[in-house]
Amino acid sequence: MASQIIVEDDGFVQVNYNKNNNAKKVGQGNSRVEYRVKQKVNNLKGGKKSVDDVVHSNKYATLNKETEKESDPLVDKRSIVDEFVTQRMQPMASWNIRGMNTKNKKNEIRDLLKNEQLSLVSVLETHLNKNTINDLCGSIFGGWNWVSNVSHSPNCCRIVVGWNSSKLNVMVLHMSRQTILCLVESVVEHRRWYCSIVYASNNGKERKKLWNDLNGGSRMSSDMIDFNDCVNSLEVEDVGSTGFHFTWTKSLKNPKCGVLKKLDRIMANEEFLSSYQQASIVFHPYLISDHSPAVMTIPKSIVCNSKSFRFMNFLADKEEFLPIVSAGWSRRVDGYHMYFVVKRLKLMKKDMKKLNWSQGNVFTNSLTLKESLRVAQKDVDNMPYDVQVKKIAVNILHKYNEAVSDELKVLLQQAKIKWLKEGDKNTKFFHSILRARKNKNRVDTDSVNSLDGYEDIFTTKLTTAEASIMVTELTYVEIKQALFDIDDNKPAGPDGYSSLFFKKAWDVIGKDGCLAIKEFFSSGKLLGELNATLIALVPKIRTPNKVSDFRLIAC
Repeated sequence: MASQIIVEDDGFVQVNYNKNNNAKKVGQGNSRVEYRVKQKVNNLKGGKKSVDDVVHSNKYATLNKETEKESDPLVDKRSIVDEFVTQRMQPMASWNIRGMNTKNKKNEIRDLLKNEQLSLVSVLETHLNKNTINDLCGSIFGGWNWVSNVSHSPNCCRIVVGWNSSKLNVMVLHMSRQTILCLVESVVEHRRWYCSIVYASNNGKERKKLWNDLNGGSRMSSDMIDFNDCVNSLEVEDVGSTGFHFTWTKSLKNPKCGVLKKLDRIMANEEFLSSYQQASIVFHPYLISDHSPAVMTIPKSIVCNSKSFRFMNFLADKEEFLPIVSAGWSRRVDGYHMYFVVKRLKLMKKDMKKLNWSQGNVFTNSLTLKESLRVAQKDVDNMPYDVQVKKIAVNILHKYNEAVSDELKVLLQQAKIKWLKEGDKNTKFFHSILRARKNKNRVDTDSVNSLDGYEDIFTTKLTTAEASIMVTELTYVEIKQALFDIDDNKPAGPDGYSSLFFKKAWDVIGKDGCLAIKEFFSSGKLLGELNATLIALVPKIRTPNKVSDFRLIAC
């Protein structure tokens, strides 16, 4: 029997068996496909060839080879969605379900877990007893772990906490009739935080026990004052939220009932808000309960973009400031006055950044110099007659006072608090103001679900008489007076320079600045770099959902 072997590139071979030895054409007779080890042929001198065995000893190794695939647009879009989903870390929710005995409410809880892709949920006011809670929670949470405080309230379980053990590790540290304190840890990132699930009693005397559990007691008799004291003692505040503002309604079935209140809230301390600055809360519709479910989302990772230039006001009081401005303003630039000013300000940013970096961290400097001052003053106390030691102490004191002044100026510029005078230093208070401002004013673009009302934002128009006054020729005195009337800590424009910069450098750049302004009024043309502003969206209400809920402020 004769055979002919055709070796393919992938390691499989087609073997043609010719039953008739006198056959002239290949392919006559039976044929089949077999796998044979692929051979490598090397050319040698004289036209001879040597055969080397393939390196792979496993005959199925060729199946592991990667093959090129054509790009699938649908797969590419799915990868983008998957990448977006991975940016969210461990969504958690809390819902006062007002009884979870019915089939509808059990299904709603399952839908909440599935649709929001939750990792932890707390269900309040379950109305379950110790005889039914195991079966019901097992059917709702499935493979999740869960815990309840039914042992503290056997006839009517108040709190049930369930979590996905593949994403979170939860350890119960304290449990009572009104609260469950847990230590929560992310399985992937191993980040930990404490979480207190609270369902307070309607009775004021019982709530005092809750305050004792949370903060060690309260001396006030009023229920509301007790709650405020508890919040102040824990140093917690509401996390920025969107969605429903009123989280509780007295009756869903009675259309005439208009009692709405904000009873549900998620609060966090300063350490949590500093670690998870992008954490956000969404209050969803009530559905079949009288309480709104609250979903908290913590982004897994945040892409930090490079910060734009911003002039720090404390640099204007440094000795190097005016020489740097004079050197930068002497650069040769050709063009109109507006272009002349814009170009030199842009070139000067690099010099201002270097000056800022040369000062170091103003907050660290004050702490370091404070400790050095303590040591120096101890040396003076030990060696009161050593003049050199005294000079060192005086020099450190001067640097410390300057560092404290710089720190206060930075905080004043960032916090924008006009009613505080220089010298009223309270670093913790300032940082709390900054943190609270960022938390409340942060705009979550995913939560703004409506553009209704944008037509009513721009309504004010000038009359012809008022407009004609604005185009009259300006004088240098009017321009300078208008600039110096601007507050020093007013937010800077897109170029990053504050009003204090122009005030301190007026002797150097004032003339050119006035010429640029007068050039605009005479020509009616404005350079593109100047025809820009920053629009800040300041929420008018606590839970904004559309554009008209924000106040637009041009910086």
